[in-house]
Amino acid sequence: MAQPLYKFLPRRFGEALVEHGNIRITTLYTCRRIEDAGIGRSDPLEHTKQKQMSFDRVMATPENYDEIDPFLRGFMARPTEGRVMYELGTFRREFDGPDLFVYCTSLYRSRRMERRFDSGDDVWVEIFNPTGFFSEVTKSLSDVAVFSREGAVRYRSRTFHPHDEAASMDAALLKDPEFEPEHEWRLLWEPRTRPIDPVMRVITELTRYCRISRDVLARAKC
Repeated sequence: MAQPLYKFLPRRFGEALVEHGNIRITTLYTCRRIEDAGIGRSDPLEHTKQKQMSFDRVMATPENYDEIDPFLRGFMARPTEGRVMYELGTFRREFDGPDLFVYCTSLYRSRRMERRFDSGDDVWVEIFNPTGFFSEVTKSLSDVAVFSREGAVRYRSRTFHPHDEAASMDAALLKDPEFEPEHEWRLLWEPRTRPIDPVMRVITELTRYCRISRDVLARAKC
């Protein structure tokens, strides 16, 4: 990641990060729970998606079974003889991914983000060297996890037709449109064992790669 990333934090946590390297790595399942993530931040559908297909009728026979859409075949047994008629209906298949360690940042600073998560005394931390920053985080987590992937979050419905291009989207990088003000860029680590809980680390090397970008200004303004 070449461009800077940003983290919106209450001042005490932002200053602890840039001055001492104090960092909290959370988990996707923790982000599901309102009691852990907080109102407005929690998302009970983290790392899930749903394929859905509606149809009028499908006739299955031993001869045409292999020609039926693979998604629908997953709900049908191959007829041994004769034909089976499936009437109007909707099939759904849900994906519920495993828990992962995650660190959430923003690609941009925004007033909408400030208003959404205002604690009354906040700062933007600028991670001006993401490569160096997250290399140190990954090394520190090596006892409990290995780096998995990173990327920008896509904001769209998690329910889609199996032939939609979204069918191949990474569910860990997929969120509903209501979260779009976050402009998230996520780092994900695969845990060595499960279940997992958030971890706190003090990584002094992080202070070389981040700084307080600016205090939050004019919260009431657009």
